Amino acid sequence: MQYLTELVLHNNQFTGSITTSITSAIYLVMLDLSYNEIGSFIPDSIGRLSFLAHLSFSNNKLQGTIPQSIGNLTSLAAVLDLSNNSLTGDIPSSFRNLEHLQKLDLSGNRLSGSLPDIWEKFQFLKAMDLSSNQYNGSIPTSFQSLLNIQYLDLSHNFLNGTLPIELSKLVKLSVVDFSYNNFTGFLPDWLGDISSLSYLDGSHNGFVGSLPLSLQNLSYLNVFDVSYNNLSGYLIDIPIFRQFVESGYLDNEQGLCGPIFNTTCSSADTTDTESETYKFLKSAAEKSQYLPLFTLAIFGVGVVLLLVLCLFFQKCQPKLFRELLEFCDLEVSSMIKCCGRKKRFSYSDLCSATEHFCNRNIIGVGHQCKVFVGELGNDEKHAIKVFNANAFKEIKLHFLEDCNVLAEIQHENVMQLQDWCYKRNFLALVHKYMPNGDLYDALYDIEVVNFLTWDERLGIALDVANGLAYLHRFSKERRRVCCQLCPGNILLDEYCRAKIAGLRVLRESDTTLLMEDVLKKRQHNKKQDIVQSPKDFVNYIAPECVDEKHITEEAEVYSYGLTILELTTQKRDSSGFSYMAKALPSKIRQLLPERLEQVVDIGILHTTSDLDKVLTLIEIALSCTEENPEYRPCMDNVVSSLNWLRKGEIDLSQYNQEER
Repeated sequence: MQYLTELVLHNNQFTGSITTSITSAIYLVMLDLSYNEIGSFIPDSIGRLSFLAHLSFSNNKLQGTIPQSIGNLTSLAAVLDLSNNSLTGDIPSSFRNLEHLQKLDLSGNRLSGSLPDIWEKFQFLKAMDLSSNQYNGSIPTSFQSLLNIQYLDLSHNFLNGTLPIELSKLVKLSVVDFSYNNFTGFLPDWLGDISSLSYLDGSHNGFVGSLPLSLQNLSYLNVFDVSYNNLSGYLIDIPIFRQFVESGYLDNEQGLCGPIFNTTCSSADTTDTESETYKFLKSAAEKSQYLPLFTLAIFGVGVVLLLVLCLFFQKCQPKLFRELLEFCDLEVSSMIKCCGRKKRFSYSDLCSATEHFCNRNIIGVGHQCKVFVGELGNDEKHAIKVFNANAFKEIKLHFLEDCNVLAEIQHENVMQLQDWCYKRNFLALVHKYMPNGDLYDALYDIEVVNFLTWDERLGIALDVANGLAYLHRFSKERRRVCCQLCPGNILLDEYCRAKIAGLRVLRESDTTLLMEDVLKKRQHNKKQDIVQSPKDFVNYIAPECVDEKHITEEAEVYSYGLTILELTTQKRDSSGFSYMAKALPSKIRQLLPERLEQVVDIGILHTTSDLDKVLTLIEIALSCTEENPEYRPCMDNVVSSLNWLRKGEIDLSQYNQEER
């Protein structure tokens, strides 16, 4: 079964050992043997499965150590689950190669030693469970690189030391469990900075001191357990502490005290705590009565200074004064117009819709931006793309001009600009929210994989072709608009209709700018040892662009062909720049037409028996990926071919491959 891609045998009663012959199926993408009675060792040859994205051996009777060869599975992008076995030893150092992993579960084993400092590149990891093992030592500093982690469980080990301040960078954390370890020191103030926390368990450790007041910032906290520690001192009566008193989550041997517990504190407790915190808050409240007068005085002084500066600049620096007036005019005009029409949403609207751009509302992170979801207008969901500081410096000069061009784009298969917002150091674009996400997640997200039928995939191919053909016509008639075409920039609405996103307006003076940006980004990531996302457009660039440093319409046709090959085969390789662009079409050409069923994704085979149409779609995609740009079809011809294919107005079986 050399071309097997999925093997799922979980929840059975299999015994014995894992046969090494499984590793002969080198194209396996998913291997799940969980919840059985399998014993013995994990074979070292498991490292041969280089396409594996999901691996689960959980809830078996596996023994021995975790083989170093698992570090060879660099395509693991979804799950590595070895939990609830009898594995021993430590975490192999080769795990540092699993850069695209999203979930790691090693809980419920007998793993020991200190946690390795290997987590610098795990930028996609969302969940890590190392609980119920025998780890010791402190939390490694490289945990600070887990910027997207939401679930972290280190409970039931022998970890010690203090909670390192590096963990304060994990701003997306929602669930954290440190319980049943040997942690010491104070509960740090920075815990209050992780605003998305909903579950925090630090019970059964050796924490000392009182609880930090910063915890009152955690408005979404549902579980907070610090019982069975050595916490002590005066505890101020604020809602978040009162919420957890009756549950016993704040009980400690030394004992916290204060009105919230209906107890009195010793003189030492009140001296150390009340005088330093409670009295400070009390005095601050008394001082607040003078705040209006103080604010008014500051405002008056500011107005006077502003008038003096304006007079100085007008007299001594007239050029700078004119530039200042132009800037102010731009700021004011941005409040009342948007791309030549009345502005729909203000900055305050965007803040309210995203809860002041809370990380909890992030639905995507790009090289230069973050994308938030929020309800605007008539409670409709919108995607709000906010550019970071580096992007602001690059694009603010032409931001208004580019918005006017993008607002002219009106096509059902291209993401339309709904609105924009320009303020000092803030740029944002507003688009309609696409509930089915992007095509990359539809193909490779383990929770929704293979949900696309053949009809839906053919429809997506036609939608994208229509959108790209429109953009090419738009570029000839008005301005050149480049689309960085790849599955990550193809969004799906509630009806699974595709829309092209990631548009960029190119001016005559920067025809090579986009390609140079891509190359610079790749070189920077390589120098900084930054992981390249498998969604990155860099994997879909036509080969000639690397040398010519110029993205043409023919190059976009190439990217389209490569995307459709992924859509039909669900095969990818993000191991290197422009590697997949050559490797995937070449591999498929070698296998067609004799091995069509081995090439096509199983989701297509389950939803159609008309393999002639499938073969024709793949051949159209291959024609778009010809190495010589002159041999590639224009998008209008691709649209015509796909319309014929979808309507079934021609009997394809009567033609050979070349005629078809």
